[in-house]
Amino acid sequence: MADLTPAVRADLAPTGKLRAAINYGNFILATKDKASGESRGVAIDLTREIGKRLGVPVEIVARSNGVSPMSVLIRTPFGGQITDPVVLTARVNNLTGLGRVVTVGLLIVLATWWLTYFKRRRRQNHEKVLDCPLSSLVPVHG
Repeated sequence: MADLTPAVRADLAPTGKLRAAINYGNFILATKDKASGESRGVAIDLTREIGKRLGVPVEIVARSNGVSPMSVLIRTPFGGQITDPVVLTARVNNLTGLGRVVTVGLLIVLATWWLTYFKRRRRQNHEKVLDCPLSSLVPVHG
């Protein structure tokens, strides 16, 4: 890995410590051990490794519900700043997972309706063809 410059350290840890907002809503990425209170998971491991490489302590801030602000700064490949920092805010609640379940459920209902509709339409078209006189379907040579 490339050496971390003081500018990178100042961008990622301006207060001298790396603060990471971890969303515990996805148990695969981060969980908190109920007995010890220790945080575990991929997101936690990555955060600690970044702190270790920066040489700064890590502060983990739990996020599961509420507002999670994030500052975005667009830079050129050479490090110049293109825009002023923009603060984006994500509002998260426990219904996020429920929203996914409802969305998938509605997509299944829509797909079922769509297949039923086209099967019915196809059957109606076949019935129309079969109701036609046979002479209209087979050319008569005469």
